[in-house]
Amino acid sequence: MKQGSFLSLFPGKKPIIGMVHLQKLDGQRGFISEEYVIAKAKHDIQMWQQGGIDGLIIENWQEEAVRPRISRRRAASLRRVIVAISGDVHVPFGINVLNNDYQTAYAIASVCSASFIQLDTFVDRVVSDFTYNVLAKSHPFVVEVDRVHMKRVARYYGQEALPVLCGIHPKHYRMIDAKKTIEQSAKEAKEEGAAGVVITKATGVAPYRDVFLQVRSVIDIPVGIGSGFSPDTAKALFPLVDFAIVGTYAKIDGVTDNPVDSKRVSHLMRVVAGCR
Repeated sequence: MKQGSFLSLFPGKKPIIGMVHLQKLDGQRGFISEEYVIAKAKHDIQMWQQGGIDGLIIENWQEEAVRPRISRRRAASLRRVIVAISGDVHVPFGINVLNNDYQTAYAIASVCSASFIQLDTFVDRVVSDFTYNVLAKSHPFVVEVDRVHMKRVARYYGQEALPVLCGIHPKHYRMIDAKKTIEQSAKEAKEEGAAGVVITKATGVAPYRDVFLQVRSVIDIPVGIGSGFSPDTAKALFPLVDFAIVGTYAKIDGVTDNPVDSKRVSHLMRVVAGCR
């Protein structure tokens, strides 16, 4: 994988990528219908694009499994939903299948022309520490990537060249090796072929500036912010990153469960334009 291949997906520099948080899928408690999931997702996609977003990530953010892989039933539902909404997406988009299910991500990417995939963790061995998954609170589980197997899966689906964004020391998880530094994780991610790394702290909370400086001092692949990016943090943090992933800020009233507000997206993009 060529360095910089991720950023080359976007026409402008320092892309802002919005999250399309899908509603509950078939097989989950509270599932309504796939038509409902599709309609909600299409609305958010429209709002993101109307506001001028540069790219999107589609995510099954309400996943409740207590293991890395989702069920076949859920994977089939997710595939149908993403195929149904992908035609509405007019910017580069990626797929993040929680909980770090790269096999399903590659399978879906191969049929919907996704531009990249995102993994919460790639080189770090972690334990789930979710606040949004009730079952996982009482049944925490280990997540680690068998990178040899991941490469085989990518080849099987013909997706070897698909850029992979990966979280390092990711939010919603605890590091098993507490002594492993974020610099070590960043270097390992580059060595293993990551197209870029995503730095997070907590939902709606931005990482400290020093963390970006630490990571940038040891790698030359794209470094992005994945939590807490907003008009209030953009001026301080945007100069330190190559891309930003935005979710909660862009929702109505800044609440993650709410639909995307195109006015909030437009405001963020105006602020970003002044920083580019």
